[in-house]
Amino acid sequence: QTVRRAGQEMATKSKDSGKSDSQQTKPAPISDESKAAAGAAGKQINRANLVGDRHKTLSKKDYEAMERGIESAFARAIQEFLAEDSRKRPEGKKDKFSEKDVGVAALRHAVGENPALGQVLSRINFSFPKTPLSVGLIKQYNRNDKAHQRVAKKLGLNAVNRVRASAILDVMNTKFTAVTEFVDKMVDRKEMLKDEISGLSLCEESFYFMMLYLFSKSEKGGFSEDKLKKREAAGRPCTWEVNIPKVLYFECCLALLHVSTPLSKALLECWMTVNEQVQFAEDLLLQYPDGVFYPIITKTISPKGNVVSLRSEQKVWVKQIEKYVNSYCGDILSGKFKSPQVFVNSATMGAGKTSVCALASTQFVDKVNAKLGPKKKRLVQIFVVPSKEVLVSFGTLAANYVSTWLYQAGRLEVMHKYSPEYNTGIRKYPRAIERWTKYLRDSGLPVAEQVHNLLNWHLLHKKERRDKRGRDMWVHGKDRYQPPSVIFCDPSGAFELLENEEEFKQRFGWHFLPVIDEFVATADCKFTLEENQYIRTLNRIITMGCPYMFLMSASVKEQQMRQSSMFGPMNLEFAPTVASTNSLTQMFVDNGSGREDDKSAVHPFSALTANNIDASIASWDETQHRCITPTILIKICKKLGFTLEWERVRSPQKYMKTVQDVLDLIKGCPMEVKQWICNINLSDVAVQTMDKRAKTLTLTSGSLMYEILGMLGEKRITIDTIKQEQKDYVIHANKEIAKLEKEIELAKRDKERSREGSADEIKARIEFLKNSKTMVEEQIYYLSTDIGSVSISGKWVRDYAEGHDALTPDELAAVLSGAEVFFDDPRLDEPLRRANPKQVQIIDTISSMYGRNDPRVQNVVVHDSEHRIGLDTLAQAFARAGRSGVKNCVVMAIIDPHLLECFRAGSASSVSKMDIYIKDTPKAERKRAPKQEDTKEEAAAETDTSAGAKDDNKAADSATKPADTKEGGEEEEVPDDWAAGLDGEDEEAEVPDDWAAEEEG
Repeated sequence: QTVRRAGQEMATKSKDSGKSDSQQTKPAPISDESKAAAGAAGKQINRANLVGDRHKTLSKKDYEAMERGIESAFARAIQEFLAEDSRKRPEGKKDKFSEKDVGVAALRHAVGENPALGQVLSRINFSFPKTPLSVGLIKQYNRNDKAHQRVAKKLGLNAVNRVRASAILDVMNTKFTAVTEFVDKMVDRKEMLKDEISGLSLCEESFYFMMLYLFSKSEKGGFSEDKLKKREAAGRPCTWEVNIPKVLYFECCLALLHVSTPLSKALLECWMTVNEQVQFAEDLLLQYPDGVFYPIITKTISPKGNVVSLRSEQKVWVKQIEKYVNSYCGDILSGKFKSPQVFVNSATMGAGKTSVCALASTQFVDKVNAKLGPKKKRLVQIFVVPSKEVLVSFGTLAANYVSTWLYQAGRLEVMHKYSPEYNTGIRKYPRAIERWTKYLRDSGLPVAEQVHNLLNWHLLHKKERRDKRGRDMWVHGKDRYQPPSVIFCDPSGAFELLENEEEFKQRFGWHFLPVIDEFVATADCKFTLEENQYIRTLNRIITMGCPYMFLMSASVKEQQMRQSSMFGPMNLEFAPTVASTNSLTQMFVDNGSGREDDKSAVHPFSALTANNIDASIASWDETQHRCITPTILIKICKKLGFTLEWERVRSPQKYMKTVQDVLDLIKGCPMEVKQWICNINLSDVAVQTMDKRAKTLTLTSGSLMYEILGMLGEKRITIDTIKQEQKDYVIHANKEIAKLEKEIELAKRDKERSREGSADEIKARIEFLKNSKTMVEEQIYYLSTDIGSVSISGKWVRDYAEGHDALTPDELAAVLSGAEVFFDDPRLDEPLRRANPKQVQIIDTISSMYGRNDPRVQNVVVHDSEHRIGLDTLAQAFARAGRSGVKNCVVMAIIDPHLLECFRAGSASSVSKMDIYIKDTPKAERKRAPKQEDTKEEAAAETDTSAGAKDDNKAADSATKPADTKEGGEEEEVPDDWAAGLDGEDEEAEVPDDWAAEEEG
């Protein structure tokens, strides 16, 4: 705690002297007391205050992720919707055969074959309607029976459909058997896991079978008529109750309520009493809130099953995007541009706005380029994302469908699929990618010149590749770089491209369409414009006057933007939104004792009073409403006399609508009621014990290093830990040598081959182990903490943990914590990268959280030591947890007490801060394109390999010499194939560490 408090007081400064003046900030003074407490006397520490506009450089891990590719169910749903408009299916005769009817026939047959289920069916007063389709007609079809032929023809049971129906019956019988075994296990159990339900293969008919079988285990369903009469006469009537876990009970209730068929209604009347139905909504919210967000059985038995599909508002987004892209294409062809058109999507966090835009808009751009191509024009989307993680994720997804480039950290990359390929002649790696972009790194060439070199690579730089037989090794049709439909950028890269758009129009015919994700991220935080480079750069892009632009953020409201001095004058169109959420957030504040369980549950009203509650509520939207959990909602509803019915909470959308309705009622309440709401105590809500296996995201506005040290506490890795590990390595090697030597002796005695291998192989391993004891630099040590794990070599220990320039104890502990972070300090970032961290818990700065979209994150911890965080950013932090919307849908957020004040009226919104920032932001103007006479030589290079082209080639080559001509310490070449040499023990030898692309100076 002392270290953390000291770290909270410290300001830090980047040691990177190579940054531009705009990236340098003056360090705040560090007190002597803070220096001593942190164990870093006289040292300046990196600031976490700076919000940069450039991403970290791509690492080896990022390159490998991009090469593997990413597929997602939501991406497939978008593709399916995009394909619907282009498909024109001829309307033929409707097939009389129905798989649904076959399932009902199977259920009817199974119930008829089981007397216990038949008894239950009769007692719930339900009978299946008579239908001509039966199991006998399918399984025992007689070709010579005229009656069979007439019925089969009427039902569409031709030869093919009879085979299909027979297969369905077999599947249904398997499901009925699985359901029977499942119910037998669940009866009389107290607890169960949701995964046990997820693993059960259900459809609507097998669910009904399960309910009937459950009822057969009850008194009223299983007892004989005589026993029922005796119990009735004794005044102890039998019930339909079945002793099963609460989770299964609620899942069955939800499925019966959602399905709403004659059979489900009959079952529901017996399954839930009248009182239980009245109380159901409250019981569900308190005991099983996950049922509101993701009822497993309901999702499984729905006609679509677990197939992901677009919601109605998402389909509207796609149509709006298509309209804007087509309109831009028309303007390009006509040469007449309207006033700037801005499309804004302010849907809530996790609503899929970035995914829809990244996949739908890029494909629409790709389609219009087919129209623009003959005119030698091209529309290129400039997709601006807030972090490297988002860039890698969505860039890889988009590359599945359209030509995708990346421009971040000042580096230009082309995705594999759109780069030249050649045959290697090696069986293991038959093809490789030409990665000529590596020669452009740090070349000093303007971005337009880099693009020129890539587009004309096949004319300027392509080298002949032939095999031993003289055959061309370049893959036909993939022997050049494909021009992009989308370039994913960091803000700095996007600004550079847009600033030079006129040159791109003149040289390549490119028109840019900027798309900015999280365009107000951190705007509401207390940063100066000099500190918040991210917002400063985005302000300049937004006010650049681009003809068309897409903006996305959940932190803005339409009314705010229309009243804004910055956005109000723009021609704005907003995407339709639906108030929803993937999870709810229960907030806790730390009471300061240091104990993990000493935390108090709080709510958005905790910092309000009766005087400001109305204004505060008016300033909230669904991003704040997510903090009104079932516990606080039920307390308020009871106070106001508001009836909480199941229909009001049957889905996340309904729940959020109910929250809004209750908040509207509060505004009209007497002052004493309002004050009562503000004073609600949640002492009955206990802090959850953090599961070490679950992921927790810790965010800080202060020093990243000292946040890590605070989390480690006494369980940090020290130089003594490493020394002990080195001793243990020798001890383990000696034990292994003794074991192998004994194995040789046993093999000789028994005259049998050892399980460890041949005698020669064992001797080779013994020799290797003996040598490894003395070759300390080659030894590998595996270390772990509560945050994560690392693997370091003896050479790493020599370079970074020993000697005159060794890391300090605090630095060593932070670097070896296992956290995958970026300190913006080469002294720390280089050893951290080489330590191969694999984090279990996630730590990051508040400004870097936008790439942290891990669906496994269940808890969020927010430490605002610098008192910078605003309400919008706090809501964004809460949304980092529970993003899957499947499990643990009420997540925990531990915050500093002062952050509750953000919920008060008067907290600065992101849009209002943008209006302030824009006053101090220098207006950006696009650069004029070079004069025609200056580009004649370049135009010649585009058509042939003339002297001018050769000069350009030489200039590019001289700017980026091969690795063997570089001086020591410079970056090695990245292999042609990103995955080259990923082969077990040879990985480090074949894949240079320089792939991780050393952090920008």
